[in-house]
Amino acid sequence: MIGTHVLLEAVAAPAGSDASCRSRPTKVYGDIAEGASVETDALRPSSPYSASKAGGELIVLAYRRTYGTPVVVTRSSNNYGPWQYPEKIVPLFVTNALDGLPLPIYGDGRNVRDWIYVDDNCRAARPCAARRRRPVRSTTWEAATRWPTSTSRGAS
Repeated sequence: MIGTHVLLEAVAAPAGSDASCRSRPTKVYGDIAEGASVETDALRPSSPYSASKAGGELIVLAYRRTYGTPVVVTRSSNNYGPWQYPEKIVPLFVTNALDGLPLPIYGDGRNVRDWIYVDDNCRAARPCAARRRRPVRSTTWEAATRWPTSTSRGAS
């Protein structure tokens, strides 16, 4: 959250500064019993990690309200793609499968995640960057596939 604050201080100072885009994971919504989250859902983080992401987003929105800092928040599903850390689930499943090793299932395997390819997420965020120096109508955009998959299904 300190990094978010430092960036906001930098863009809040000059008059007419460019809009700032902040990307946050959809983990800020917490556990979803059924269906999918939408931009207007309340933030209900369920871990210290997701709480720190929600806290950073709230700081961003407070700068918009207090100082008029032009900001857009994007919330993205879990990204996967090239150059991802090998211990993350998608590259770990791929490398283990190629090496003939078991695919690790954490917990009971029923946790559900939405995944989006990193290039698709970048395409979804492009309009955010294109809004520089223009009034921002919506402060929060979501990028998701709406195809949630459990860990055990991803391993099958």
